Amino acid sequence: MKNKINSLFDYRNCATLTFINFWFAIFVDSIFAYKNFKITHPETIVYLIVTNVSFVAFLIATIKKSKATNKTKKSLSIKNIFNRYYPLIVLLGIIIVLAGINYRNVAVYDAHLYYGAYVKAFELFEQNIRTAIGSFILWGHVFVGTALFLAPIETLMMGEMYGVYIGNTILFCVTLVILYKLLEEYFAKPNKFFIAFIAGAFAFMPYSFNLVTYFSPDFYLELYLVWLMYAYKKDNQLMVSFIGFLLCFTKDTGAFVYGFFMLSTYAFECFSRHKHTGFKWWKFKNMPFGKFALWLIPAGLYGICFFEKPKYQLQVFSGGGMLTFGINPYDIKLQVMQSFVFGFRWLIIAIAVVALIVYIIKKSTKKYERVTNIEYAPLLYSNIATSLLLTLMLSVFTLSHCPRYTNPLNVAYAMILGVSLSVIFYNLDVLKNIVALFMSIIMLGQVYYTIDPAIRKNCTYINTGCHKVFNIGNLNGNVEKFSYDLLGDYYVYNNEYSLYSDLMRKVLKHINPKKNIKISVFDLYYYEMHIAGVQYPINWDVKHKRQTYAENENTINVSAYSVDLQAGVDSTPKKVYLVVPARRDATEALKTYSSIGYELVDTYVASNQYGNVILYTFNKL
Repeated sequence: MKNKINSLFDYRNCATLTFINFWFAIFVDSIFAYKNFKITHPETIVYLIVTNVSFVAFLIATIKKSKATNKTKKSLSIKNIFNRYYPLIVLLGIIIVLAGINYRNVAVYDAHLYYGAYVKAFELFEQNIRTAIGSFILWGHVFVGTALFLAPIETLMMGEMYGVYIGNTILFCVTLVILYKLLEEYFAKPNKFFIAFIAGAFAFMPYSFNLVTYFSPDFYLELYLVWLMYAYKKDNQLMVSFIGFLLCFTKDTGAFVYGFFMLSTYAFECFSRHKHTGFKWWKFKNMPFGKFALWLIPAGLYGICFFEKPKYQLQVFSGGGMLTFGINPYDIKLQVMQSFVFGFRWLIIAIAVVALIVYIIKKSTKKYERVTNIEYAPLLYSNIATSLLLTLMLSVFTLSHCPRYTNPLNVAYAMILGVSLSVIFYNLDVLKNIVALFMSIIMLGQVYYTIDPAIRKNCTYINTGCHKVFNIGNLNGNVEKFSYDLLGDYYVYNNEYSLYSDLMRKVLKHINPKKNIKISVFDLYYYEMHIAGVQYPINWDVKHKRQTYAENENTINVSAYSVDLQAGVDSTPKKVYLVVPARRDATEALKTYSSIGYELVDTYVASNQYGNVILYTFNKL
């Protein structure tokens, strides 16, 4: 019995449990500190004790196991690390710099819904299981999984958005390191430049890097899928179970991704000619019951939470009202375009087709050599299967048409790109590296400007003055639904959506308000500019000259409303600030305000590389 316990709680399992319990403990402790160490609920003390004692207990056990098993630290030289990983280090440096520039972006559109609810969750959380789940249900999705990582930073700068952005940057960089290590083992002849370029292409693929500064649960699904792959190949089933928890308790789609991936991976391994050591778990040789039990824990918890969620939900807003089920030709076509065409995904598929032809030719002439390690083959197959199943699910279960729902497919595309280039340019490392670098560069270009011809040809767009912003949630010729003339969620596939974060900041800096202010938006639903928020208020920090969700002595309230000349214009304010988008003609508005006793005293044009708006300031005569 003692030997069985020792085998269960060996060094690696104790270290894994220490890691897991650390995040639960710091999550609880940081919020406890944020609430000024107040006992907000009778269960608070129990909650604090259980999480912290568990962490300390497993930490002590890990240290003891480390000494007992003679686990010693490998001498790590900064020089050696740099020489081995400098292409990856350069990539991480680029990511951090570019992400830091985007930290000024404001959480708008559905990021506004998620972030506003996220900030509210800290107020509602009472340090117990019920409110841990209920508070962090953000627009119908249980988010407590990812909140474990983000909450400690958020409590230090509540409502400023920096906490989420910093946390996202760290998680993104960690994921790139894990992906790099995974690809090192995946390829038969690893090349550090090639692997770094593939990681770079992955980083800048659609709905990846640009979501670092756009708060959306979809962003985390591709990150955790990479973690899941690595944990699975390392046969760390405790970590697999924990990552399954992260997927299931970040967004409902994550539960499907977790289930699709684990089932398909195991199925491919079962039918593989080579028995993989993953069939063994602790002392259960070739009997994966223990493995299955751990896999099912997050799925079981998710199932219970899914059915009990209405009882626990403390924030009532939910986007689920748009969910439909059925076979609609337009929905299927759009989903196929988003999954397999837009964002240069068509180019990766084209490269894969060429690689398949090369592979068939080499096979027939018996000149083929494997480019990947055979035991890693199920990872590629299961990612492809997961991508196809997820696309099928999104085609028949339609929850609006936000393109970022296909975010997890990027993992499969990165692997397909790497394998395809390795097949086409076998033993031609220079050419292989050049093409991989080219793919990274065009993906990076697409992050900042829509250069993909497939998007420009097939999608509707909005003229923002000096630029066109394309809507990849709406195809040309669609008049059935979602064809409104409004920049919003469907435009969040690269950084172009952020034009108003910069423009509205410039407008407010020009006005320089010292007290609560009302902004009028001409002939356009004010949701597009998101200057004041919708369900949750976005305030103006008069000291730091920036928009924020925080409320303190430095912030004032900003409100916004739309002006429709046909519906009549309010003539009571002493001062009117009218913002006019580039695609609207303000001539009639200027005449109308002049006719009801207003004098135009200032005209200001706010512009950036993505567009412009005009601010007209009127005084009552």
